[in-house]
Amino acid sequence: MPRFEYRLSDAGQDYPVLYFYEAMDEVEAAMRFACDYFVKEGKTWLKTASAIDAAAYVMYVEEVPTDSAEAGNQTQPVMPGWIAVEVREYREYVNEYPLIHQFGFPSQVQALCHLMADTMILFGQEWEKTSCEIDEDRQAYIYYCRKTGG
Repeated sequence: MPRFEYRLSDAGQDYPVLYFYEAMDEVEAAMRFACDYFVKEGKTWLKTASAIDAAAYVMYVEEVPTDSAEAGNQTQPVMPGWIAVEVREYREYVNEYPLIHQFGFPSQVQALCHLMADTMILFGQEWEKTSCEIDEDRQAYIYYCRKTGG
């Protein structure tokens, strides 16, 4: 299993490593590649590119203002060992994204399929993905979306 690295997207500094994980399995790497944002230690990072080399999966990121989902906003803990995926309504120019639904998945592949979906139908309403995020501080993936006309 290869290493996974988050690197600062700055050629002038030779793309320094910000965070790394030894021996990450391929499905978790794919889940992270599916995310547009990465939250860790109170900072939010935007993916600018991703790459694979012989030794590592690499995500290039730049820091952006923090506006990820608020911790504890109507969420429940998932079963130990399961993967939490929150579906939240994206609204421009706000810092709070209402929780539509929270999934708990026993398998990474199930979670990955949901993160990669362009749309979801929940409670009779179609939702279109705007972005995805992994929030390590809250141990959850977040699927941001908005209502479609359908």
